[in-house]
Amino acid sequence: MRLLRIVDCDERPSMGYVYEGMYRVRLGIKKLFNYNKRLYKPYTDIIKQRWDQQLKKIIHSAAYWLNPCFQYDQENFCNKPNVIGGVMDVIDQKVLKGKLETMNEMKLFRDRLGSFGRELAYSSREVLQPDEWWRLHGYSAPHLQKLAILILSQTASSSGCERNWSVFERIHTKRRNRLEHQRLNDLVYVHYNLRLKNRFYNKKRIYDPIDYACIDETDFWVVDDDQPAELDVEELENLLYEEGSIPINEVEGSSSHIDDEDGGDVAIEGLDVENFGFPNAHVQSPYSNFQNE
Repeated sequence: MRLLRIVDCDERPSMGYVYEGMYRVRLGIKKLFNYNKRLYKPYTDIIKQRWDQQLKKIIHSAAYWLNPCFQYDQENFCNKPNVIGGVMDVIDQKVLKGKLETMNEMKLFRDRLGSFGRELAYSSREVLQPDEWWRLHGYSAPHLQKLAILILSQTASSSGCERNWSVFERIHTKRRNRLEHQRLNDLVYVHYNLRLKNRFYNKKRIYDPIDYACIDETDFWVVDDDQPAELDVEELENLLYEEGSIPINEVEGSSSHIDDEDGGDVAIEGLDVENFGFPNAHVQSPYSNFQNE
């Protein structure tokens, strides 16, 4: 759970911590069962199988190798062939010009030569974000610096791109697929902005990817923090359409009819069928203010 929260963080890049994080997750489970293989193996096998078959990519290995926080931790750094192989694969696939120069510069980074040999570069490896560290200290290896920044500045989760659609899907169910277009947009707008508001009120849910000490703690597998309460669709509708909540300019004499769920004819006052689905000149879309912000 802690690893998922780290990689799902929208504010900070986390690609450089996924490979090491998966190792620490398995180690934490082993500690939880006092290294009793019979007890921990079913759980670690599930994680390993999912990681090997679906999640592990060469970019994770390359990001791990290029992260100075791990590269310069000689006692714990993983020198498995798949790690350096992942770096080589990324160079071969992503670097169009200067592949040999990039490979030669890997030695400078690994052996702390040139700008990497400064004491400030070594001492700041756990303080700065990996991509920022490369911007400041990677000038002796310009080709590798460009690749490292490209990889380490990425997030490791796409859930941030999916959240707005998931809100839309929660509201636009079969039971509500007859909501008029404007009301549906209003529900998505209010629900999504409530979640944004909760994010600012719950600063403690923003985890620093650099702080990896907490991953080995396994009490979160049993007890987790309470999730922030969310309004359901009924409450959102009540907030949106209670008297005086949203001014609506009704067109005199205009009305429309739709079929309710039982097949009956239901009139909706103020709905202009001819302009349905097009921007209403009298009502400002809630998305306009949101986008301008």
